Amino acid sequence: MYATLLGLSANLMKALAEYADQVKSVLGTIASSIGSLAGGILQFIISLLISGVFMSNAQACQKAFQQISVRLAGEYGAQFTDIAKATVRSVVQGVIGVAITQAIMAAIGLYLAGIPFSGLWVVAVLIVAIIQLPPIIALIPAIIFAWTTDTTLVASLFTIWCVLVSASDAVLKPMLMGRGTDIPMLVILLGAIGGMAMSGIVGLFVGAVVLAVTHRLFVAWLAQSEVDIEQIEQTKQESE
Repeated sequence: MYATLLGLSANLMKALAEYADQVKSVLGTIASSIGSLAGGILQFIISLLISGVFMSNAQACQKAFQQISVRLAGEYGAQFTDIAKATVRSVVQGVIGVAITQAIMAAIGLYLAGIPFSGLWVVAVLIVAIIQLPPIIALIPAIIFAWTTDTTLVASLFTIWCVLVSASDAVLKPMLMGRGTDIPMLVILLGAIGGMAMSGIVGLFVGAVVLAVTHRLFVAWLAQSEVDIEQIEQTKQESE
């Protein structure tokens, strides 16, 4: 390791030529990661713009969606519309709302600890929280910086605060997600995570809505099966 670093410092161009394949591989990985991140950010911005357009005409869009749902699914169409509306609201409250809350909490800790580039870490916490990963992942570099530059007391308090920020979703999500709907919180959360993994920020909502509607259909199917079983048993008793 020391010899490699010494060679790099003595003759950088020669070292780069010698390790050209490794350098290309690393640069390719970095470029791919940057491209994926840029694509995700662009998709997020476009999603916000589209959402803004729909929100500006929320009543008209809701009425049109209800009419289409009723035409396609009959009497169940209105129920599906209500489920979709409640599920989107639950995702906003339970996923995006919690992520924003955690980002604000992280911003307070970063500011009080005097961590430079606080805005960058706050954005990282927001993104990590939205994709349902522990925010502590984005705060690890800031924690390391605090331990190497601040006093032990400040670094310890900042570390404890970061752990609390990361663990706060265990308290906030049950409080916020699933409010206003009888769909279980776990169903909405799994749908949001799966949709996010498949289609990014748009899938965050689409996945939750699809799984919520599927859950409702499954419950209705089971209820109908129970009715059929009761009718069969009643028919047997009457025939006896």
